[in-house]
Amino acid sequence: MREIKKLILLFLLLGLVTEAASQNIEKQANKRAKLATAFLASEMDLNKKESDFLYDVLYEKILFVKDQITNRNLSQDDKKKVYNKSTKDAKKKLSTNFSPEQIKQILKSLNTFNSSKKVSK
Repeated sequence: MREIKKLILLFLLLGLVTEAASQNIEKQANKRAKLATAFLASEMDLNKKESDFLYDVLYEKILFVKDQITNRNLSQDDKKKVYNKSTKDAKKKLSTNFSPEQIKQILKSLNTFNSSKKVSK
């Protein structure tokens, strides 16, 4: 009976740790998506509806990348594949609300934003 109690306690603790880590990743993704959206919205003069849609796409992109890369020993080539897939998926989603020219501008500005964040870290 004591062993069962220990196992239940262990599973509960593992669940709490996993939940806390998941919330931290979501919190980081939320912050990053908000910063990127604000930067892109000001660069491109986006309205509220466009900004909200862009935030949703970026948030999903960031979560996908973090989920695929975090705590995995991926090679640089494998990481590049994850980034490329996330960009391809984001382009597809963006195409429902933005023109091809706007999408190019979004991706270009996003690269600028990401480069500036790496320098300022």
